Amino acid sequence: MTEGARSGGAFWRPGRVRLVLGFVAFANLAMAATLLWALHGPGESGQLMDFGALWAAGQMAGEGRAADAYDLPAITAVQSEALGRDYEREMAWLYPPFLQLALIPFGLLPMLASQALWTGLTLALYLAVCRRILPDPGALLAALAPATVVLLAVNGQTGFLVAALGGIALLGYDEGRAGRGGVALGLLAVKPQVALMLPLPFLLRGPWRALGIAAAVVAALCIAATVVFGVGIWAAFLSGLEIASRDLGRPEVLDNQATLRAALVTAGAPGALGWAGQGALALAALGALLHTLRRHPAAAVAAAAAYASLAISPRVMDYDLLLLVIGGLFQARRIGEAGGPGWERAAMAAALLLPLADLLLKLPLNWLAAPLLLATLVAAEGRRAQSGSDTGPSTG
Repeated sequence: MTEGARSGGAFWRPGRVRLVLGFVAFANLAMAATLLWALHGPGESGQLMDFGALWAAGQMAGEGRAADAYDLPAITAVQSEALGRDYEREMAWLYPPFLQLALIPFGLLPMLASQALWTGLTLALYLAVCRRILPDPGALLAALAPATVVLLAVNGQTGFLVAALGGIALLGYDEGRAGRGGVALGLLAVKPQVALMLPLPFLLRGPWRALGIAAAVVAALCIAATVVFGVGIWAAFLSGLEIASRDLGRPEVLDNQATLRAALVTAGAPGALGWAGQGALALAALGALLHTLRRHPAAAVAAAAAYASLAISPRVMDYDLLLLVIGGLFQARRIGEAGGPGWERAAMAAALLLPLADLLLKLPLNWLAAPLLLATLVAAEGRRAQSGSDTGPSTG
């Protein structure tokens, strides 16, 4: 361990770190359990959360009317029937048709049972991937520490699944396993806007075969959806994308986005200024990722790709932020292998707490996490290179 690694002081000793992470993780789980009980416990009428759209899309697909899920009044009617009263929120179905194939079994169950199964399975996969990236008990605690975990446990969105697939893809890159990386990249087509930069390490360093495998997986998914649902499903999907484009400007959607554009517009800036700021951040993040690709080992590149993906994307919801945990675990592994300054760990901890600060202060702070982590990684890797602890570019 280098002198820089020791400079964080006693607070950063692993035992202390695990204790703090364990406390935050336990608090998150307790908060999630309390909220779920308040929403769905005895005597409560229940409240349909985000999972209602996934469940309704699966049920409609199982009934042979998958295309209707992209019609907002039709899917709202299904959700209202499940709730037992009018469902007044707009919870449109915007995912690609092939996700509906996987959701058909969930649509056969009662909505709450289906949500519990979905959340349990995707959370288990996410935790397994986190432990695979960093085989340390602290990895599981870190995975459960962001407030995003509470949001996903209550709302039942796709964040656990997307983070897990991102982790599998980056493990494939880190270990030089084209099959694993390619299949995960292909499956990330369910939500490509939050994984924009994950293919870049494969493209510039390899294994290049992973990109061909990813393309084959996407083609197979599209063919399967077409065979099961019919060609018309794609016209319905395109109409759903129009809703997504409209949603980019809705105040209630902007409040839940973790992008610089959303933060600027929410603060009153003109839309053009929001897009300009987002574009500038995207260019900076791409430059940082390319710099890391040229100079640093695979674990650092994996972390940078995860961070850059969320910094660049113009549509990142607050429940998508767990991809940053995936990057953070690769960065933590680098610290364990090569050492690192105390401020690197402090910045990672601050980024980990940003979702909680955003939730409590009602300020648009979530967008800061990705650029903060990316800047910290680049600066720390530069310091490691100067001290001679950088092992150089590697894909294995």
